[in-house]
Amino acid sequence: MERLEKNVIHDICTNQVVVTLHACVKELVENALDAGATRIEVKLRESGSELLEVVDNGKGVAVENYALLATRHATSKIREYEDLSNSLATFGFRGEALAGICAMGDMTVCTRTADDSMASLLVYDHYGKLTSTTPAAREAGTTVSARDLFKRLPVRHREFMRNAKAQVSTALRLIQAYAIANPEIRFHVI
Repeated sequence: MERLEKNVIHDICTNQVVVTLHACVKELVENALDAGATRIEVKLRESGSELLEVVDNGKGVAVENYALLATRHATSKIREYEDLSNSLATFGFRGEALAGICAMGDMTVCTRTADDSMASLLVYDHYGKLTSTTPAAREAGTTVSARDLFKRLPVRHREFMRNAKAQVSTALRLIQAYAIANPEIRFHVI
């Protein structure tokens, strides 16, 4: 018997966080809601297999959080276990969604806070490690783009493509539910 290598453990664990288009959309929309967005736009190209993008006008990501943004178990929402029952008022808190999306596709984040003079385009590898930062233009908020979703796992990608219409339909119902529950927020799907 042998212990699994860290990269194998990472791949197995993160591949269980985001298993459908619905799960990806849910995680990204909830991040936008947690960021205080009043406008959320969801773009799907080729049923999300070529591109899934969520654009918001929330508070953006602070520069000091860029490196940890897509790493597993990195979160700004809790500090200790008791926070789960004492002060948690967000949708997500575990810090696994973006790491899972990185493992499933090629992820970039374009973000700007109200205090930033310009936005930054962040590129992450499939382990959630920040590989490059370049200046960009956008209003305050965040755009998360996931390209080639599920292509790293051929079996999951085939299943995704086989059920693409159902996956998109489920994701659209989810967005509709968020829109009904949050009438003060403008949702747009492209």
